[in-house]
Amino acid sequence: MTLLLRRASFILAICFILPTISLSQSNDSLPKPSSWALQFSIGSNLTLTSFQGSMLSIKKQLGPSNGWRVGIGIDGESSTFESIRRNTSTDTTTSSFNQENDDLQLQVIVEYISYIDTESDIKPYFAVGPRFALESVDNFAPEGYFPTTTEGYEDDSYSIGLSAEFGVEWFFAESMSLMAEYGLVVGYYKFSRTETATFSDPSQNWTETREAESFDIEDTGGRLGISVYF
Repeated sequence: MTLLLRRASFILAICFILPTISLSQSNDSLPKPSSWALQFSIGSNLTLTSFQGSMLSIKKQLGPSNGWRVGIGIDGESSTFESIRRNTSTDTTTSSFNQENDDLQLQVIVEYISYIDTESDIKPYFAVGPRFALESVDNFAPEGYFPTTTEGYEDDSYSIGLSAEFGVEWFFAESMSLMAEYGLVVGYYKFSRTETATFSDPSQNWTETREAESFDIEDTGGRLGISVYF
């Protein structure tokens, strides 16, 4: 209950203080053309993450009524798991298992932003642009338990799409603003997996390939964010 009251008090303070700050700003104090901004998404418990893309969301103000926004996400992992079973009486290895896993994800979102009204304190805008994402996963076990000696799979997927979003931006200080945004994404997605298994008897070796593709229309959900201009 105490935490809930603190959050409520914080939100009420923002609601009362920011309008006062906003009204005190003049058009001269708003971000100038050629300004840059880092953009963050405001999540639960008031945590901040990248507004678009998992790593970085940056905006370039071209003029008083337009700009560009780029979101970049890069995630990767490389891991190895090794298991060795030994016979303690003979001190020999009876079986071993060595698994390697590599995972790489990349996402790029580019959007053109146009403000509908540049005179009001709360400025409506729309954003539209392409997005691209890919993921590659390699899971390979060069030594396996009998009778399989080698097995693994490779996953490759990519998606391309177009996003269209509408939002409002509230410049409550000279170099900071709050944003609320909602939109749609139309996209194409393709996935493929190749599984392989190699046995001690070559006549049992096999390879299997699976593919899937889809066209999707989905909403981006309502988002609240903050921009810091410099």
